[in-house]
Amino acid sequence: MDPSKSGGTNTTFHLPAYGTLLHDQTLGQPPVPSLAESYTWLGSGPQVTLQVKLRSGLMFSDGTALDSAAVKTSIEHFKSGGGSFSSTAAVIASIDTPDPLTVVFNLSKPNTNFLYGLSDGTTTGMGEIISPTALAGNLDALGTTTDGAGPYMLSSTGTVQGSEYHYLPNPHYYDPSGIKYKEVVIKVIADSNTALASLQSGQIDVANGSTDTYQSAQSSGVKAEVYNTNISGLWISDWNGKDAPALADPRVRQAINMAVDRTSIANAATNGLGKATAQTVPVDALGYDASLDSTYSYDQDGAKKLLATAGYANGFTMSVALPGFVPSAVKIGQAIAAELAQVGITVNITVATTFPEYAKDGRSGAFSAVIYPSPGLTGMSNSYSVLYSPAGVINPQAITLPDVDASADAAAAASTDASQAAWAATNKIAVDQAYSVPITSDPTIIFHDTKVNNVAVFGIINPVYITPAS
Repeated sequence: MDPSKSGGTNTTFHLPAYGTLLHDQTLGQPPVPSLAESYTWLGSGPQVTLQVKLRSGLMFSDGTALDSAAVKTSIEHFKSGGGSFSSTAAVIASIDTPDPLTVVFNLSKPNTNFLYGLSDGTTTGMGEIISPTALAGNLDALGTTTDGAGPYMLSSTGTVQGSEYHYLPNPHYYDPSGIKYKEVVIKVIADSNTALASLQSGQIDVANGSTDTYQSAQSSGVKAEVYNTNISGLWISDWNGKDAPALADPRVRQAINMAVDRTSIANAATNGLGKATAQTVPVDALGYDASLDSTYSYDQDGAKKLLATAGYANGFTMSVALPGFVPSAVKIGQAIAAELAQVGITVNITVATTFPEYAKDGRSGAFSAVIYPSPGLTGMSNSYSVLYSPAGVINPQAITLPDVDASADAAAAASTDASQAAWAATNKIAVDQAYSVPITSDPTIIFHDTKVNNVAVFGIINPVYITPAS
C-alpha cells in the first residue's frame, strides 16, 4: 500500500487514497492539474524548472494540511526510499518551496516524462503524495494503511491483506462531489477466468482482462476497453556482460533479434490482438518509425552465423526474470526460450508470483534481462527513461549507453516541431544496436459491466474516476 515502495500492478490499490499532483486525462496530451491548481515550465531555455501551484485548503485524511513542504517531504522520501521506481526521481536536483502553495522542481536535465511521473497515468507512485505525519511515524505501517489526500481512505473493517481492500470516503477531500461511492472494494483475483466469471455473475463491476479471456467476454456481452500502449519483449540490461559476457557484443544481441519469430509469438501470446514489432515505441507514439519494424527478419541460420562470427558458435547461457502473474509475459518468455534454444542459447527463467517479488528480482542486477509489458505512453522518451537511462527501472546496473544517452538528451531538449524526428533518431540507435528485443504490442484490457463508466486511465484501473453509468 506504500506508493513509495510498490508501484506497478499495485497502483490501483493506491489511487483511491493517494491524490496525485496531476491527472492524465487524454492520451497523447499533457496531464491536467489535480491536487495542483496549475503548473508551468519556467524560463525560455530547456525545460528544467517546473513550478507547481497547489490548490488552497488541501488536507490529508489524517486532517493535516497538504502544502508545498508536504509535497517536498513526500517526493524526497520517494526518491531516497529505495522503492521499485525510486530511480524515476533521480532527475530531480532539488525542490524549492518559496511559499506554502508553490513547489519548484529543479531538474538536472530536460526530462520529457517528468510531468507524467507526477500523474496517475504512470505506475511509479512519485506523484502520489504521502502525509508527512505518516512519514515521521512507523514507515512499515504504510504497507497496510493509507494516509493520503485522495477521495477515499483504506478501512480496517472488511479489509483482508492480500485478499480484499475496503475504502471509505475521506472526510477531508477537497472536492466532495468527486466522491462517487459510499464504499469502494478492490478484490485480489489472480486468475483471469475467475475474474471474468465474477464480473459476469455480478460480484464485481470492473476487472483486469486478458487476451485469453477477451473473446469469451465479448461473446457474453461484457464491455471491454483495450489500450494498445504497452510493448512486451526481452528487456536486456546486461550490456556490460556481467551475467552473460556474450551480451556485451552487439552482434550477439542482433543475433537474438534475428532468432525470434515475432509474428508467431505475437499471435500466440496475445491471441491475435497484438502486433509484432522490433521497436519499443507503440504505433503513432512519440519517436515511432514504421521502417524500424523490418530491421530484423526471422532468420535462425543467419543468427547462428552471426553468433559464430562473434565467437559464440556453441551458444551461451543467460538468465531472465519473468512475472508469472502476467499471462502474456509467460507465453512470450517460454516462446523466446524455445526459439533461442534452436540457435544454442540457453535461457534460464526465474518466475516471480507477485509484483514486489518480480520488482526485487528485476532491480537486483542478477539477471541478464527481464520480460514485462513496458508502458509506451509517451513513446521513445518513456522507453529511454525506463529501459536505457542510467537511472532506468530496467537498468539495475546503472550502465551508461553513450550513444543513446546523447541522442535522448538532444531529443529532450528539442523543440516541439523537432521532437518526433529527434526521438525517432534515438529509437533507431536502440534498434540498430539491439539493446533490447521487442516482440509485440501487448494490449491492456479492462472488462466492466454496464453500471459504470470511465473505468481506466491508459490501462490502469483508477477507482477515483470510475463513475456510475446513470
